[in-house]
Amino acid sequence: RMVRFDLNEFSDPLAVQRLIGGPAAGGNEGLLTARIREQPFSVLLLDEFEKADPSFFDLLLQILGDGRLTDATGRVADFCNSVVIMTSNLGAQGFHTGPVGFRTADSRRSEAGAHFADAVRRFLRPEIFNRMDAIVPFLPLEPDVVLRIAHRHLDEIRKRDGLRYRLIDLLIEPEVARELAAEG
Repeated sequence: RMVRFDLNEFSDPLAVQRLIGGPAAGGNEGLLTARIREQPFSVLLLDEFEKADPSFFDLLLQILGDGRLTDATGRVADFCNSVVIMTSNLGAQGFHTGPVGFRTADSRRSEAGAHFADAVRRFLRPEIFNRMDAIVPFLPLEPDVVLRIAHRHLDEIRKRDGLRYRLIDLLIEPEVARELAAEG
C-alpha cells in the first residue's frame, strides 16, 4: 500500500503539473491524485522532496493543510487516511558528529535532531514546516549493531536449502563476522 514518488523527476513546473493532471499532463488524470483515489489508505512516500520544483510546495501545502488535493478536472483526492512521509538530504552536507570525546547515543540523536530540524525549517515555508509532525534523523549505525546484522546474515546463509538438505556443516569463525562488519 505504498505510493512512491521520486521528486527528482518533478524538478520543473510542467512535471509537477503531471501530479494533478490537466493540459501539461496530456489531458490525463494526475499521477498523484489518481493513485490516492485508488488507494486512499496508503503510505505516500515523497522521496527527496527538496529537489522538487517550488510549485510542488503549493500542492504539498494543500495536502498537509486540508488533507485533500483537487486535480485539474476538479476531482478531489482525499489524503486524510494517508500517511505522508518525506525523505530529504537537507542538512546532511553540513552535519558533523561534533567534537571528539565521549558522548552518549542520546546526545548524538539530540544534536542530529536539532541540526536537521533547523535545516528543514530554513528550507520550507513556515506554513508547511508547521504542518509536519516529526523530523526523524537517521544516524550511522553503531558498530555493535552492524556486528549483529553481520551475524544475522551469516545465520541466513546457514539456513539455505543447499546447505540444510545436504549433510554439510558450515563453520564460520567469529573473526569472519567482525571482518564483514568492519568492511560493510
